[in-house]
Amino acid sequence: MQFPPDQVFWDTDTQFFLYADPLERGYYPVFQSLDGPGFLPGSGIMFVTVVQDQSYRAEAQDEEITKQQILQVLRNMYGPENVPVPTAFMFPKWSLEPWTFGSYSNWPQGTTLEQHQNLRANLGRLYFAGEATST
Repeated sequence: MQFPPDQVFWDTDTQFFLYADPLERGYYPVFQSLDGPGFLPGSGIMFVTVVQDQSYRAEAQDEEITKQQILQVLRNMYGPENVPVPTAFMFPKWSLEPWTFGSYSNWPQGTTLEQHQNLRANLGRLYFAGEATST
């Protein structure tokens, strides 16, 4: 989700933000800022990760409902007056995509080209394929 760059409400020097819902485990628990050093400074972009049952729930419901649920969590964390309407919102539906069926890779900051090449290197006659091994 992307917010106006002049209305960023989180500390852009902090990469991860955690939320513990008092009633439902895994309800939008991990937010990551891409607006910080080493990523996309000034972008106003952050994303949230959900897994297991929560990811299937989010995929099955209307995108507007998902967006409003995420905004409510952010407003609980930062105050309703501090969280503006996002200028962009999207999320992949990994388990519904025929080319992924639920898998994806997320390269951590600092991953080297050598590490990426090692991941896709064959082991004898065993070759690896997929989006994580492409260049």
